[in-house]
Amino acid sequence: MIIKNLYSACIEIETNNLRILCDPWFTQGIGIGSWYLFPEPKDPFKIIKEPDLIYISHIHNDHYDKFFLKKLYKKYGSKKIIIPKFKKNYLEMRAKLDGFNVEAINHLNFKNTNIYIVPNDQNDPNDIDSALYVNCEETNKNIINLNDNQWNSKQNYELKKIMNKHTKELDFLALGYTGAGPYPQTFFDTKKNYKELLIEANKKKIKFFNQYKKYTRYFKSKYHFPFAGSYILGGKHFYLNEFRGNPDSLEVKKFDKKAIILKDFGGSINLIRNKISGERKKKHDFKKNKLYLKKIKKKKYDFELDFKNFDYAKINFRRMIISSYFRASTKTIINTNYYLIFKIQNQSKVLNTYVLNLNKKKFSLDIFSGDKKLKLKQKYEIFIDYRLFFGLLSGIYHWGDAMGASLFLTRRQPNIYNPVIQKFLIFFQTN
Repeated sequence: MIIKNLYSACIEIETNNLRILCDPWFTQGIGIGSWYLFPEPKDPFKIIKEPDLIYISHIHNDHYDKFFLKKLYKKYGSKKIIIPKFKKNYLEMRAKLDGFNVEAINHLNFKNTNIYIVPNDQNDPNDIDSALYVNCEETNKNIINLNDNQWNSKQNYELKKIMNKHTKELDFLALGYTGAGPYPQTFFDTKKNYKELLIEANKKKIKFFNQYKKYTRYFKSKYHFPFAGSYILGGKHFYLNEFRGNPDSLEVKKFDKKAIILKDFGGSINLIRNKISGERKKKHDFKKNKLYLKKIKKKKYDFELDFKNFDYAKINFRRMIISSYFRASTKTIINTNYYLIFKIQNQSKVLNTYVLNLNKKKFSLDIFSGDKKLKLKQKYEIFIDYRLFFGLLSGIYHWGDAMGASLFLTRRQPNIYNPVIQKFLIFFQTN
């Protein structure tokens, strides 16, 4: 069995008779034009061999890259795409709308290789992620690919139970060591809260390192491969990269002797021979890529291109907001006074302030001209470009993508994570 690292969560698993391509992402500017590969990508078809199967772990754009999948089909022809099984399968719906024939599976024996997909099912209708287990019957070599999964005892137990059917020893564990998301970089003022931001970014790093350690203690493996979550922010929010708390994977080597860091675009390990080819031993050097980074800084977001000459005065945001509120309130009920505030911007100027009381019994919407300062006990304040806001309310873009791409700034009181508000926003659109 040979594992090849291509980029981020994209790896190639090759057994004696089967090749699986996992989560191929190579399209620049995914996430509404915000996420870019670093280091600068090479032609992926120089390193990607023709796959027998394609595994997509979940719906996020750095895993389900529909644009690259179409290129892959054009070069190699239609391929079987396997995905996780969920009661409400967002990935299946999206893929079929995009014209891909996908199959949701739990187990598949393909050319004497056993493949299992285990959903990260936490009894939440928004569950999307999954893990992959592959065992080659001829060599009895095996791998668990955890992708972006967050710790889930039920999923972990199921994976170990499956593994024990085939072998008692795990050869290769691919697991996350960092995470995407808008926190902390979009929740603080980078000038006023500079020190606090760095502290929070370090806390995030430590949190993901601790989860990494927890996984490696549970799944005892010969090799550990820290991967996924590799990207940088482009466009005008490029400056937020400093505060994301995303370390170089080489930092894992400080506390994990089993960790191997494979070079992007082709580093590999042969599990039969225990031979590593293309191990990376130096951190990524941003200084050597100044021209590439300069180009990324100047990139436009999708909404800046899609709505280039969009007239703000012609948009009925009041109607769109009310319609979006009633849709989201059918998914998430809020019975306390909590204020969702939108500061609608053109460039850096606030044009209007929309204030919603999300309390189902006391729902209200107030509109103020300009940047209205409000003293409220519980509030979630969003500073957002009017074109992006229109795209999100209309369903052209998705709130989850916009959050992950750090495309708007947020201030909240109190400044603590509120899962109810996050869920409310996911459904905050007109249809």
